[in-house]
Amino acid sequence: MIMKRLTYLLVLAFLGCAFVATAQGFMLSGKMLDQGGTEPLIGVNVVLLRAADSTQVAGTTTDVNGDFQFERLRPGGYVLRATYVGYQTLNQAITLERADKNLGNIKLEQAALELQSVTVEGAQV
Repeated sequence: MIMKRLTYLLVLAFLGCAFVATAQGFMLSGKMLDQGGTEPLIGVNVVLLRAADSTQVAGTTTDVNGDFQFERLRPGGYVLRATYVGYQTLNQAITLERADKNLGNIKLEQAALELQSVTVEGAQV
């Protein structure tokens, strides 16, 4: 009888630990660099969207080293969106499975700006 209760308690404790570990979720991280891959980009807006319906799950900005991090994420499909003034918007599909994921270095491409010519005309007064 005592052995049966002890086994029951051990199984419950094991399941409780597994539930707590799953509830904590996973981490997603990476580093935003310029297109040359040499300079970290500070203050990039990084948003994580649910792939199924594009709802925002989390958002952050990169630190002085260009690093970003999301915590407590559930497994599933996501879209990582990064925006920065003067650079093209990045949309990257990501699948989180059963472990933390580091995306490594992500290079943002500079946006090409085409300006129209301006003609200045004047008359001497």
